[in-house]
Amino acid sequence: MAWSYTPICIRFLPKYNDKLIAVSGIFLVLKDEKDDIIDKAFLSICNLTNAEMESKYNIFVSAGGLINETELKWVPVSFDFYSNIFNKNSSTSDKLYTSIKYFTSHGFKLIPFESRGSQDVDFLYGVKIAGFKMNSANFEYFSRSVKNSLQVISFRGSAINSNIIIESSPFSFTNPALFINFVSHGTINLVISQDDENDERELGYISDTKYLENMVGGVVKVDEVNSIGLVLGNVRKLNGDGDLTLILSWNTILRGLKGARTSGRLEPSPLASEIHFITNNLPENVADSEHRHGTSKGVLAITVESSSPHRSYWGSGVLFDKETIITNDHVVNVNLKQAKISIYLSKNTWIVLDALTLTDKINPESSSDQIITPFNNLDISFIKLSKQNQKVIASMGNLHPVQKGLPGDYKVGDTVTTVGFGLFLSKAISQQPLSSQGVISSIARFPIFEGTPSSDITPSLIVTSSSCWNGSSGGGLFDIKYNKLLGMICSNAEVNIPEILFDGPRSVLAKTEKVSKFSLCIPIEVINELSNYIQRCNKYDKINNRISNAWKLLPTHEEIEIDTSARL
Repeated sequence: MAWSYTPICIRFLPKYNDKLIAVSGIFLVLKDEKDDIIDKAFLSICNLTNAEMESKYNIFVSAGGLINETELKWVPVSFDFYSNIFNKNSSTSDKLYTSIKYFTSHGFKLIPFESRGSQDVDFLYGVKIAGFKMNSANFEYFSRSVKNSLQVISFRGSAINSNIIIESSPFSFTNPALFINFVSHGTINLVISQDDENDERELGYISDTKYLENMVGGVVKVDEVNSIGLVLGNVRKLNGDGDLTLILSWNTILRGLKGARTSGRLEPSPLASEIHFITNNLPENVADSEHRHGTSKGVLAITVESSSPHRSYWGSGVLFDKETIITNDHVVNVNLKQAKISIYLSKNTWIVLDALTLTDKINPESSSDQIITPFNNLDISFIKLSKQNQKVIASMGNLHPVQKGLPGDYKVGDTVTTVGFGLFLSKAISQQPLSSQGVISSIARFPIFEGTPSSDITPSLIVTSSSCWNGSSGGGLFDIKYNKLLGMICSNAEVNIPEILFDGPRSVLAKTEKVSKFSLCIPIEVINELSNYIQRCNKYDKINNRISNAWKLLPTHEEIEIDTSARL
């Protein structure tokens, strides 16, 4: 026997004056060796009650197999069963619940299941796995129509940095014929696990895949066969800093199906006993615990609390060697006499930088922590730790300085990973930073210092498609194969929103938006050179102005107009 599936689009058309609703979903069918159907299900995720589905809406399903050159057909279905994802009686021990609760109370909105208030997460108890059914005649027509589009599917877990594919039906009321079976790509950034002593099952995942309207219920896969779950929703920062897609694991879905209910009666779905969740077939390069549940790769969270003006924020840093943490100048450039800077090392372990001094050169005689910013026009600072704080780090058995890349270790097109505490910093979700995979898009090369021969060029700026968010600043850019540090995250790009998207006076048209998939990084060559520089006695080196311009996204080259029509 083998499971097959096809993505589906589900529409809830109101019988009265309720709003239109649409979700994505999956049609599952189990067949035996004779091609006879043993089991089947139409599954999705929604927050309508079973009473609402039965009395207020007419429900229809469509799929790729129901579209031809001129027609898109919809087949009626009815409510069959539901399973609550979150249980009030177990919310205190439900890691997925507490993770989403953190988002909703820290400036995020859960889309499409929005809370009525920033602290009100009772709406989660209404979000459920829903099953639908067709009468026999309609099912015969539907199954015959989608027969050729069915694909083999297996159910398994995933790991951080796995590339994923989401098959869904966004914009259902705009042009469903165009968007049914729409494919989106992204990366698993974080695994949400129960993490109890006797229970480490994966509950869900966080991805940087861009969430689109009506994508909830979409099928999430890591390759052509293996699926890791269904799209649960989107957590979006209200200030525009970024958004993440939440994925409900098959592990959680299957547990829910064992307690599925029909009309208030407990009737375990036969699917729960027929679907087998695979836990031992992770790809070799991600099968170890470090990749499955995430690794800091020597990346640390840095929190700053300033009393004048009163504010608090966080960024990231990288343990560069046993006594040095590197980060961005804009993360730690505060009035040190009125600020508390703490560095998160591991679960429940922090160090506080004490008696700080701020300088542009290292003082080897100092017994205090030092923040050294060699150049104001290059966004990098070195935190030289006191002997006491060095001992604390040395006592951490699972925390080691990063392995550094070498010149020539990377090139445009290489797959890389950004690792930083972007968007959120929460024990409720994970003590691990967010990890995002992409490629090196561009490398700018210039001499580092003024007066250096023009032929002595060095990588000076890396642009990558790995994601970067607010809080990622100071995190690391790593080679995906050997986990070598290739650079340090500084910022993501901010671009003007096209004027066509706005109505109103010109002053409104200046709005911008951040592009998380456009990260600017300082290369390891510059970091190494500046690390050596802060220990030299010569105070008069000056950073090359072309590097400064590159980081400001200003022109760095003289433009010469060539007239090929001129002849001597």
